[in-house]
Amino acid sequence: MKRPTLGTIGRAPFAAVPDVSAGNPSDILWVVSTARRSALAVVAALFAGLVVGVLALPSSGVDTYPPVCWAWGGYEVPCDSGPSYFFVFAAAGITAIGTWYLTRPRSHA
Repeated sequence: MKRPTLGTIGRAPFAAVPDVSAGNPSDILWVVSTARRSALAVVAALFAGLVVGVLALPSSGVDTYPPVCWAWGGYEVPCDSGPSYFFVFAAAGITAIGTWYLTRPRSHA
C-alpha cells in the first residue's frame, strides 16, 4: 500500500499528514511547533493590543478648550488618538516578539 504524501490522501488535498519517510521526523515536529508558536503569538498580540486600546483610546469627550476626553474606564486621556494607536501597535508587537521568543524550542542537552 502506498503511503500518503504531503498534500494528498486519496484524491483530496490534506496537508496535515506529512510524509515522514522523506526526512528527519524532528523537522516535521519543528514545523508543527512553529505553527503553534505563530498562532499563540498572534492571539497574544491581538489581546495585548485590545487591552491597551481599551485603556488608552478615548471613548467619549467634551469639545471645550482644551478638549477633554475619557477612556472606557472613566479616566482622562489625550483626545489626540495618534499616540494611543502607536502604543496599541507597540504593545502588540512587543507581545508578539516576546511570545515568539518565550515559546521557542529549547535543546534537551
